[in-house]
Amino acid sequence: MFKMPNFKLKPFIIIFFIVVIAVSFLFLKIQQKYQARNFVDSNPSGDNSPEVASLSPKYSSKIKKFADVADFSSFIEKNQVNFENNYLKRSDMAMDIAFASTESLDSSLANNEMVGGTDFSLTNVQVQGVDEADIVKTDGSYIYYVSEKTLYIVEAYPVENNKILSKLEFDSYLSDIYIKGDSLVVFGNEGFNYGMPKDRLAMSIGIMPPMSNSVFLQVFNISDKTNPIKEKDLKMDGSYFDSRLIGDYLYFLVNNYNYYGQGLPRVSYQDKELNFNCQDGLKCAPSNIYYFDNYYDNFNLTSVTSLNITDFNKEPESNFYLLPAGQNLYVSQNNIYITYTKYLNEYEVETDALLEIIYPRLSENDRKIVDEINSASENILTLSEKRSKVRRILDLYINFLSLAEREALQKDLDNKIMEKYPNILEELEKTVIHKLAVFEGAVEPIFMGEVSGSVLNQFSMDEFDGFFRMATTKNRSWSRFASLETDSYNNVYVLDSNLELTGEIKGLAEGERIYSVRFMGDKAYVVTFKQVDPLFSVDLRDPYNPKVLGELKIPGFSNYLHPYDNNTLIGFGKETQEESDGRVITGGLKLSLFDVSSDEPKELDSYVIGDLGSDSIALYDHRAFLFSKDKNLLAVPVVLRESAGDNSWGDISFNGLLVFNIIDNKFVLKGQIDHLLSEGTNEAYNYEDSVKRGLYIKEYFYSLSDNFIKINEIKDLKEALSIKLK
Repeated sequence: MFKMPNFKLKPFIIIFFIVVIAVSFLFLKIQQKYQARNFVDSNPSGDNSPEVASLSPKYSSKIKKFADVADFSSFIEKNQVNFENNYLKRSDMAMDIAFASTESLDSSLANNEMVGGTDFSLTNVQVQGVDEADIVKTDGSYIYYVSEKTLYIVEAYPVENNKILSKLEFDSYLSDIYIKGDSLVVFGNEGFNYGMPKDRLAMSIGIMPPMSNSVFLQVFNISDKTNPIKEKDLKMDGSYFDSRLIGDYLYFLVNNYNYYGQGLPRVSYQDKELNFNCQDGLKCAPSNIYYFDNYYDNFNLTSVTSLNITDFNKEPESNFYLLPAGQNLYVSQNNIYITYTKYLNEYEVETDALLEIIYPRLSENDRKIVDEINSASENILTLSEKRSKVRRILDLYINFLSLAEREALQKDLDNKIMEKYPNILEELEKTVIHKLAVFEGAVEPIFMGEVSGSVLNQFSMDEFDGFFRMATTKNRSWSRFASLETDSYNNVYVLDSNLELTGEIKGLAEGERIYSVRFMGDKAYVVTFKQVDPLFSVDLRDPYNPKVLGELKIPGFSNYLHPYDNNTLIGFGKETQEESDGRVITGGLKLSLFDVSSDEPKELDSYVIGDLGSDSIALYDHRAFLFSKDKNLLAVPVVLRESAGDNSWGDISFNGLLVFNIIDNKFVLKGQIDHLLSEGTNEAYNYEDSVKRGLYIKEYFYSLSDNFIKINEIKDLKEALSIKLK
């Protein structure tokens, strides 16, 4: 009898599904790359002469790419004069400037928790799988720490073996570090580079010579902790903007503000300056230079350098982006989002509208002059110069009008502008978003979009299920073309993967501004403040119809939100109190515990410590906030002040770390750790004594200042050891 073979189907089914998933992932990456290439216009820059009776350039929806460095330099030279003219003519707007350094937290629930069976704290990052630089890192056995111009490698665990293994001195101040396996990245600033203007044009219009920092980045092989070996050395003209580490690839962003130089900023690798000017027969570093089809009144050249930090033989790759500004950065595992705020220039709006109205009324000779001005090549007249010359003709025409004719013209002008900008107050301040796809070191620009208002920081942005969510503040503003001045208000936007708007909430908390935001899955939590602290709960389950679920109003405000679990939030900020005259006075530091399990948030507990003038770097730097639910450990560095008599600011009473437990939904102060060399008020003012960070490895807690690494047992905070750094 024929016998069927005994196949084991289960392994084949598993292999089949693995292949399907891999092919699907590859298809999505190819599709994303195809979208990027469709979005980028590779035509070199050229003259886009505006039509007659229009001074506004025609913009496309695509990112453009310069043909080469010479094309880029030509574009810079043509548009430099715009800087001076726009500076002189830009209209004033009344704005409330938000505290740009205030930070909050996004969707990851265990940013510095134990991961994958490890029992040590990680850097408190925004997105899991996307590491952020910090002054200290640990791998569970060693601590890597930068203080001023020194990098320390310390054997940290077991505690009885604790000692400094390496101490690397640098000529310049260090900023932050990364570690990955046997690779350690350290970077910092080498000081200002005061150059001379490279052309007479720059000197004649008062453009300052380049004064941006020179940034250095070095990668060390630390397989031998006692003898780190420098494997990579990168130096770039500019100022450090931000960075992220995804897998083995570091994405390092540098800004060159008010850039007007000839060619690209200087970049050297392994002590050899890279040549980006690719010519026949010459070796050059591959790079792309992108620009956006916008009108520039300022140049900020942002470079994105990708570097494999574990493959010591692989060279870096740099792409450059010419932006009006570069202010905030959000990075997911697949995309980089660069944002900046742009403001509507009402002088330009008015001039363009006047030209449309008055042009048909001008004499034939004046129309001919206007046409000649508009049709002039930008090699001869920049757009700003054209607008200035045409405006003189328009103003001369207006000067000969009667009072009644001027009043009629003003009505026509108002109607024309309202026709172009139905809600001009929303146009005055907008956030522009540029989306770059990243994969294994490759960086491709794919989409750009914009929303009303300005972004507070990176935590006002989030990517989830293919949608990009943002919270913005539209600051108090006025317009000569609007009848009323508008107070500040806040918005929540949802955009699709192409950065097209799908849903929005506008006008949230009028008269207030955002102090912190946290996105978590299909919800967002937004803290605004003016006199009380409203915590808004926002439902984002339907990206096409977001809605406010509820709000909680309590005294004080939270600068920072951290998830305790899916239903509970920790807030860290300041207490406030209202005076009899209605003024709101800021008080001490405040921890809050919020129940967000229902639509209406509830405050479960609060803990206030210190008086007016008390401060914490964790209010402004999320990486200084340490929390572990598994360890029941919350630690923040603080400087506490106590008011006395007429001294409302108060004297310093404590400078160090506060360590808390959360027991039965209550904050319990476990203890205090300081690094003061001796008792006394004067010592409390010493910055070197201030604790910068805290971390844990298994059963021990480590606190770090410029002077010491102090080790305490977590169970009772009993001091186990102290290592002197200086």
